[in-house]
Amino acid sequence: MKNKVRVIFGDETGKVKGFFYENEAIKEGNTVVIFRAEASVVKEHIEIQLPKGGRVEESKNKKINEVDESVDISAKAWVESA
Repeated sequence: MKNKVRVIFGDETGKVKGFFYENEAIKEGNTVVIFRAEASVVKEHIEIQLPKGGRVEESKNKKINEVDESVDISAKAWVESA
């Protein structure tokens, strides 16, 4: 069984935390493409997760050169109203 890892994904629009199964493509500095991911609120913070049927692949066409560290989607508390 694969281990799950906590990661931070980022690009020129900002960054967000993620919780994924280990994958060869998920390495610091790699640019990845994420298919069928879901954004979930976990302990009031947004986190990207990969449900069954989703996948992560290393990007062959695009390289992220700069991450906007000032926009952190996961830092804000998102409270869902009933």
